[in-house]
Amino acid sequence: MKRDYHTLCDVYMVYPYDLQIHTCRSDGDYPLDTVLELAKTIGLKGLSITDHNLAVGVNAAAERAREKGFTAIAGVEISAKFQGVETHILGYSRQFNESILAAGLRQTLEGYDERSRKMVELVNRSGMAKLDFERMKKAKGEETCIVKYDIAYYLGPLIGQSRKDAQKLFDRGGPFFVPYGDWAMSPVQAVDLIHRSGGRAVLAHPGETAQKMGEPVFSDLLSTLLPGGLDGMEVTACKHTLEQNNRFAEYARKHQLLMTGGSDYHGDQHHPEIEMGAGGLTEEQFREFYAALV
Repeated sequence: MKRDYHTLCDVYMVYPYDLQIHTCRSDGDYPLDTVLELAKTIGLKGLSITDHNLAVGVNAAAERAREKGFTAIAGVEISAKFQGVETHILGYSRQFNESILAAGLRQTLEGYDERSRKMVELVNRSGMAKLDFERMKKAKGEETCIVKYDIAYYLGPLIGQSRKDAQKLFDRGGPFFVPYGDWAMSPVQAVDLIHRSGGRAVLAHPGETAQKMGEPVFSDLLSTLLPGGLDGMEVTACKHTLEQNNRFAEYARKHQLLMTGGSDYHGDQHHPEIEMGAGGLTEEQFREFYAALV
């Protein structure tokens, strides 16, 4: 059967530099060293580990990647909220001030734990299964938070579902969905935190964000972020169409924003449709971005 090709995930190629990769410290499938081994196998030259809302260890992750032979940038992906819609802001630095970043993300981590605890309570009250939030928290480790993918890890085997399918129960429209609370920072606050921590702030996967919130709200988001200090835009993303890549590249040039790219790789279980390196930067593009980092 002939396959229709719509996004970079479909017309798969390996960019030499992938600036959005996740590990199991947030919601990826694999630990850092496993991710780096895979990156080496597919031929990446450089990367950034951008685990969600994690400050402690971001510099160490980049240093570990350098030890393995990569050109690495310290990274983080901050979960913010704009007009009620989840919005992600990426932060990049040669060396973050982790103390400032951690202090700024403390409320977000605590908010995620509060949200996840409520999700676990909904599961337990439903009678579907009995889950232990404290057990999850202990297993995840310090300076992290529990997310719905963690809960799905424990719930899936109890109800005969894969982790990915079990996670859908916690998505919007699912029986155990809990929205972000007032603890979620605004995108402009995320930009400010990244700047104060010594980084550059980039809007993550704008095509996906525009689809999620709708074009009118997305336009409002951009109108808010530009005067709010946004430094760049993730132009080349795995889930973008070529038309979206061109659209956001043109927008970035018009507004003198830095251009980045990344696959948003999480692993073969969480997002099997996304291959590492399927979004990213060429050598020339990476050098231009790297030169602009603090």
